Amino acid sequence: MNMTILEARIRRSSLDTLAEDMYRDFSSKLIQDLRKEGKAALFGIEKENETYTVIGENSVYYITDSKIEKEISFEKFQDLFKSNLLQQEKSFEIENIYDEREDNIWVKNVKVLCAFSNIILLLSKNKFAMK
Repeated sequence: MNMTILEARIRRSSLDTLAEDMYRDFSSKLIQDLRKEGKAALFGIEKENETYTVIGENSVYYITDSKIEKEISFEKFQDLFKSNLLQQEKSFEIENIYDEREDNIWVKNVKVLCAFSNIILLLSKNKFAMK
């Protein structure tokens, strides 16, 4: 898979539109800074307080409200996606998803969360590699 296919999937899922001015693409400062740190960051969302959630080639990078940087696998993110939707009774009020340690992963809203999930499915099935 190459970046053109990934960008098309992002547009098709409307992630860039749903995330509004919080969307960060491959050329953004956030993504480039993460890549300089050795992370395989591709795209994501970022709040003005520097809280972010970024999808990488094989995992999700995020920073909690308490400013702790973390990384989780696609599989773990998808599990959290499912369990949080069930706990919230499919509420459209989701802004964060939580793991068993009560760490929060900011996702803006359920529509952005669903877009992330759909793109992660594509990435995990195709084992994304930069081309």
